[in-house]
Amino acid sequence: MNAAARFLFWVVIVIGGFLVAVVALIALLVLPDTGRYDRANPEYRYVMSRVLAEKPATIQLHTINGDDWQFLCLLGPYSDPVKVMRAEATRRKLAVTSIDPVPPKSFGIAPVEETESAISFLDRAGRGRTVLVDRIIPMGQRTNCYGRDVEEIALPIE
Repeated sequence: MNAAARFLFWVVIVIGGFLVAVVALIALLVLPDTGRYDRANPEYRYVMSRVLAEKPATIQLHTINGDDWQFLCLLGPYSDPVKVMRAEATRRKLAVTSIDPVPPKSFGIAPVEETESAISFLDRAGRGRTVLVDRIIPMGQRTNCYGRDVEEIALPIE
């Protein structure tokens, strides 16, 4: 192979690699990240049905996780469920055995992204779990935590 052919070969390889990288990046940014949302989870289905319900909507907290929770938090965008649950458990003086992390999103800046919300709860065994919702629960940018004394919350949360 002469020098011109080798040069052309490397030009094609570099341009092809660049195009593959651009297409992969666009796919990561544009395609929905469906692996983050457990749409078969009963809590996900329940909360989404309430968020999409006619207004005003309510969420019956004791339906979450079969009423097996010590506290429950609704988290807005840009929040970190693990940090929130650790802080809330400490504030309430509750023992934590484990907290399941939220699956990371590619190039994300927070576990809960700008178009998402989450419901996090600590069950009676001390295990923290989070149900990620691919929609913003009408509560603004804040986090609200509730104890067992709260049975129902109205949406939007003012």
